Amino acid sequence: MAIHKTHSDIPVAALCWGMAVATYPFFGKVAELVGRLSAIQGDCASAEVHRRMSETYGEREGTRRMTNMVIQSQASWSAVERVEKGKRVVRLHQQRSRTTNLRHG
Repeated sequence: MAIHKTHSDIPVAALCWGMAVATYPFFGKVAELVGRLSAIQGDCASAEVHRRMSETYGEREGTRRMTNMVIQSQASWSAVERVEKGKRVVRLHQQRSRTTNLRHG
C-alpha cells in the first residue's frame, strides 16, 4: 500500500502482479512459461503451459487447478486473454515497467 500511495502512477494490477510473484513462486513460474511461450506468436496453448508445469511440479490435479487459477488471475488483471474456451492464452498489450523506463532512459 505504501508504494501505491507514494507512486500512484503505477497500475494496481502491476503491484498485485509483483506481490504475487514475490509471494508465490508457483505464480512466477506460470507467468514465466506463459511469457516465454507467447513471446514469439503472441499466444500459446494452455495445454502446453499445463504440460510444462506438470514436468516441474508433478502430474497432479492440484498442479492443473492452480495453473488454471494463475492464468485466470492474469486474465483478470488484463495481462492475457483466454480464448477458444480457455484452450489458448493470448498475451495482451505489453507495457514497459517504470523500472525498465528508468534504467533505459
